[in-house]
Amino acid sequence: MNFLAHAFLSSHNPDLLVGNVLADMIKQKEFTDYSLAVQEGIIMHRKIDSFTDQHPEVRKCTKLLQSRHGKYSPVVMDLLWDLVLAEQWNTRTTLDFDAFVKTTYQVLMSRKKEYPQHILEKLQFLIGKDFLTMYSNQEGMQTILDRIQSSTKFKSNFSAALEDYQTHKELFFESFNVFFPELQLVLKKWTT
Repeated sequence: MNFLAHAFLSSHNPDLLVGNVLADMIKQKEFTDYSLAVQEGIIMHRKIDSFTDQHPEVRKCTKLLQSRHGKYSPVVMDLLWDLVLAEQWNTRTTLDFDAFVKTTYQVLMSRKKEYPQHILEKLQFLIGKDFLTMYSNQEGMQTILDRIQSSTKFKSNFSAALEDYQTHKELFFESFNVFFPELQLVLKKWTT
């Protein structure tokens, strides 16, 4: 799961949203710099990642990517899950996607005084690029994949991930439809 899914899964609660979306940017030593409510969002993020990495449907899909993406296949799958979520958006929620994105950005930026400079700069960059919208369509996702490929230290095939997406799309959707509701049940503690 990547930015879009993390935002979606915590969008009902501003504190969870901040912690969940920013968790990968927050250094371990910075964890206690945040309120207990935002810390819960960081913990929620880690639970999502842990559950996702261990789920048999996710592992099945990740295995399909290994021949082309090797050790990067879990990262590619995380990115592709956001695309699957976006393509199923109207079956998962009644929230208007554009309104969701706008509200998410407003919540994140309304808390900017709480962020260290490195997170604020990264967040401003991401919002400036309209990152949630980019994760929701193939053109934007291709831009993200190309950018990641150009920054990896080792040989990677991120740019070819959408070919895999097209090849395995039906299976990815089937797996997501099993995995995602189970993830939502695991997160009931935070979402009720």
